Amino acid sequence: MLTLINKLKTLHQKLPSKIDIVLIDVLMENLSGKSKAEVLSSNILKVSTSPYERLLLLIGNYHNRINLQQDESVATELAELSPFTLTVKAPRGSYWACTGRTAAECKANNFDKGVVTQPEGVSLYVDNTENQYNAWYQFKQLTSSEPARKLALEAGISRTLRNE
Repeated sequence: MLTLINKLKTLHQKLPSKIDIVLIDVLMENLSGKSKAEVLSSNILKVSTSPYERLLLLIGNYHNRINLQQDESVATELAELSPFTLTVKAPRGSYWACTGRTAAECKANNFDKGVVTQPEGVSLYVDNTENQYNAWYQFKQLTSSEPARKLALEAGISRTLRNE
C-alpha cells in the first residue's frame, strides 16, 4: 500500500493538473451518527465536482459491493454514477479489516482457502444480479497493509477530506 501511495504521489508531482490524490476515509469515532458508506460517499461527491474526467477509488471490498441496501455500501450510495466495482481474491494471505467501531477492532486477519484454480488477473462476473461486484482480480496471495491514511500521511500526501 505504501508503494502504491508513493507511486501516486510521484504521478501527482509529474502531472499536477491531471491527477489529484484525495483521502476520503474517516475514523470510525467521527461518523457523527452516519454510516461509514454515507460519509465515504459524501466525501467522494465532494471530489467528483473537480475538473477531472475520471475517478479511481481505492476502497475496501466491503464498501464497494453492489446489490446492497442504501447506506451499507459506497457503490449503492453512488448508484447514479454507475460505479464499476472490482474486488480481489486470493487463496491465502492476510488482509486488514475493522470488525467493529473501535481502533482495537482493526487488525490483520489471516486466511487460507487452499489451492486456487483460476489464473492471476481480472475476470468479469456475467450476472450482476447474483454477485456483489462487477469483476474481480485474482492474486496468488494477499498481504495485509496498515491503513492507507497513516501511510499516505507518512508519505507526504497532505490533501484530505475530513468528516465535519
